[in-house]
Amino acid sequence: MSGKVILVGNFYYRGKTVFLDHGGGMISTYSHMSEVVVQQGQSLEKGDLIGEVGQSGRVTGPHLHWQIILSGIPVDPELFLEPSL
Repeated sequence: MSGKVILVGNFYYRGKTVFLDHGGGMISTYSHMSEVVVQQGQSLEKGDLIGEVGQSGRVTGPHLHWQIILSGIPVDPELFLEPSL
């Protein structure tokens, strides 16, 4: 999904995090990254690299925390995955 990077930061709990605005009230976040390769204001297309999975912030091991927020309400991101064949 295309979007615009609205915030890149290194937060105490979330670690290195990217916030993307997809329009229509949809925001996605990607947290605990080891490296971020995008900048605030950058436009992205589906498949563009935003960074590398890591263990920044308050974590016990490497992983990606992916969150979708619709009109300020967190929703299950699995609803936005394309079905596998």
